[in-house]
Amino acid sequence: MITAENTFVNEVHTNQPDDSPKFLGGNMSCLKLGQTLQVNLVGMSVKIKTSILDIDIGNFIVLKIIATDRKGPIVNNSAVFATFLFNGIFYSFRSMITGIVEKPIEFIIIDYPETIVEYTMRCHKRVECILPVKVIHGGSSFDGTIINISLGGCKLMIKETHSMDFGVEGCSTFHTESVILIQISIHHSNEYLQVHGMIKNIAQEKSDRYYGVQFIDVTDSIKQPLNNYIHTIERIEQDHFFLYTLHSILQISMENIPFEEQLDRILSLILSLPGLSLQSVGSIFIYDEPSGMLKMKVSRGVSNEELLACASVQSGKCLCGLAIDLG
Repeated sequence: MITAENTFVNEVHTNQPDDSPKFLGGNMSCLKLGQTLQVNLVGMSVKIKTSILDIDIGNFIVLKIIATDRKGPIVNNSAVFATFLFNGIFYSFRSMITGIVEKPIEFIIIDYPETIVEYTMRCHKRVECILPVKVIHGGSSFDGTIINISLGGCKLMIKETHSMDFGVEGCSTFHTESVILIQISIHHSNEYLQVHGMIKNIAQEKSDRYYGVQFIDVTDSIKQPLNNYIHTIERIEQDHFFLYTLHSILQISMENIPFEEQLDRILSLILSLPGLSLQSVGSIFIYDEPSGMLKMKVSRGVSNEELLACASVQSGKCLCGLAIDLG
């Protein structure tokens, strides 16, 4: 039996960015393979730019070292403070270096963090996507792809070859503050959502050009289908993370490790589910048939008083005990 005392994160709609920190507990769905992290060794003049090579939820993260700015060595068992950006949101967490490898590639291993802090600087949450669009500017129309989107704007990618086709009338004339018309086909139909946007920033990467676009005068007729699309993407991401978690639990159950260690790792996985909790407080009980009682085997964030009071739970006592009667 698994219990968790959780405070759910409610979506807040505001016209101003919410820059107050949110403590997300074990929810680390924003950490993905290839994600770039800035890692600082606490109390040392060592800064490391890294990317995620591997993640074992609840146990460790493997970070490939891309570049370093250091006046001393990277020391094992050092405390680290990591920061990164994901979908326009700034995150940070604390951890510990548990392994260092120098050859054939240089990477470090850190403990999987129990808590992540989120600083939301945008008015609207963004989601990653691959959304083909048509962009109209200066009398020309050409293809592009939205790679993340929110109700307030998007990140638009256009390949360099398109701008060559249109010359001075194409996207090569784009600059910050340029106003463009974006035609979005969300439901794979011939009908487009049309929204005007202002280019706020431009970046070049190889043959691709990226534009940060702020939507202008979004009407309700556009806002509703956009909102529905964003929520659909969020549900898909959450379902994918749930399936990954179930797969990881099955893998743990087949490992040749002590039973309580299996339970502890499984609890870490469950408390890492997106949006589950702010505090990551929970426990796993095992039903003891001879006594007819629940026995707490592992826990996270439970106070000493609760550990004593809930070490053994009788049938019908509290919510955990009621679960015995209800089966």
